[in-house]
Amino acid sequence: MNQFELPASLSLSALVAQFQQLGRFVAQPARRVQREYCDTFDWRLYRNSAVVLRERYDSHCSLLWLSLPAEQVECSQPGPAPARLLADLPDGALKRRLAPVIEMRALLPMVCTRARLQVLELRDKQDKTVLRVSLENSMLYHFDKQRWVRLARRLQLQPVRGYDKPLQRIRTRLGKRLALEPAREPVYLLALKRLGVEPGGYSAKPSVELDPAERADLATKRILLQLLDTIETNEMGTKDDLDSEFLHDFRVAVRRTRAALAQIKGVFAPATLARFREGFAWLGAITGPTRDLDVYLLRMPAYQTSLPPVRRDDLRPLDEFLAAHQRDEQRILRAQLSSARYRRLVRGWRGFLLRPVPQRSRLANAQRPIGEVASERIWRMYRRVIKEGRAIDADSPDEALHELRKTCKKLRYLMEFFVSLYESGKMASLIGELKLLQDNLGDFQDYHVQIGSLDQFMLRMEEEQPLSADTREAIALLKERLFEHQEHARRAFHDVFGRFAGAEVDDAFGTLFRRATTAEHV
Repeated sequence: MNQFELPASLSLSALVAQFQQLGRFVAQPARRVQREYCDTFDWRLYRNSAVVLRERYDSHCSLLWLSLPAEQVECSQPGPAPARLLADLPDGALKRRLAPVIEMRALLPMVCTRARLQVLELRDKQDKTVLRVSLENSMLYHFDKQRWVRLARRLQLQPVRGYDKPLQRIRTRLGKRLALEPAREPVYLLALKRLGVEPGGYSAKPSVELDPAERADLATKRILLQLLDTIETNEMGTKDDLDSEFLHDFRVAVRRTRAALAQIKGVFAPATLARFREGFAWLGAITGPTRDLDVYLLRMPAYQTSLPPVRRDDLRPLDEFLAAHQRDEQRILRAQLSSARYRRLVRGWRGFLLRPVPQRSRLANAQRPIGEVASERIWRMYRRVIKEGRAIDADSPDEALHELRKTCKKLRYLMEFFVSLYESGKMASLIGELKLLQDNLGDFQDYHVQIGSLDQFMLRMEEEQPLSADTREAIALLKERLFEHQEHARRAFHDVFGRFAGAEVDDAFGTLFRRATTAEHV
């Protein structure tokens, strides 16, 4: 990292004079620069050792991909200041680099700085720039304090491609002549530390460390409390529709909560269960319409690609219809998540989860060790998956695969709730095997639902305005493609399920979860 700390006692003007004694440095006019260091809410860029810098000065705005920790520019392109989603960005090198990393997620400002920037250019005998030196004094906007605070005074050497020797020469002289200390960390990571932000700290998956001997009611409360934190963490992004993944993570946490209330049995009083199961069922229902439309909008590029090029624009009326209705449903959802009913549910739920468990309980599993309860529930749900799957043959109705899919999802949630109780490698392997089956069942069900939804969308579109023959034909062709995919998933089911139900996976499940009880009722 070619960055150096500048001591407070050394003024920028004095430093410029020092550089002009080291070579033919030409000072560019000083300027004020505003910077936003951007990442997705779930830190996808940080997990790829990068950050996107949105830099503005005068009337210029650029987007730069910086590698971490070096903060070296790897690609850049002009970019509109408010651009958040990939669709908002013009085509260019940075957009192509971003696409597979951030996908549907928005670029959000994690750090905002402003700086006075002075650039010096080292020129050779042919008046070519062979090295740039930037001197800057930066301020950080502290979101909690709602004011600007001092961040760093830095010097950065910016090499010009093909001119390595000037970089090495000036770097050596800096150490000898000015005794400047190399910067210990890049500006971005320093700013996050000043803000008290842990990069990469968000995950939507439950990750509660459980003790196998811990009471089941207490362990279940800790799992549910983390899920509630995930719901509330994603609440504002869901209400503001920053990107579709906020609602996705919100809904998954709601579904996991409902699964825990239904599947971790005998730990909470029936009246409590009834009250909150009703509340979270309502929460699942009100978030469904918006999420469904989000999913179809996300699928639209794939829908268009599945058609011949000459037919792809014929789906534009469907795209516009979905976008308009998504906006309508989003307004309704925002109102529901701002309602007194939602606030009562969340406040009451947190209050219950934080309340100490009773010393003694008459409930069947409340005081039992969570390790025993977890193994019993996972083993029983696994056996139910096997029973349902083996009953499916070529003549079984589509509904049978749908029911198996729901049972697999319950098993997956249980395994993820209690993953910390078991050997991580073995759990990861079994979850991977289950995921293969879930992917197959999910594809089959999704294609089935999409075909039916397209019929409903066409009826509703006709009610609003007549559809052209081209659009009707394009949707009919799309349905044919989806039906082909559905048939392929159905044909693949028996091989996929056969692998999951095979002796190797069965032995692994039995070794990890089966307990002394010999009579298991599915």
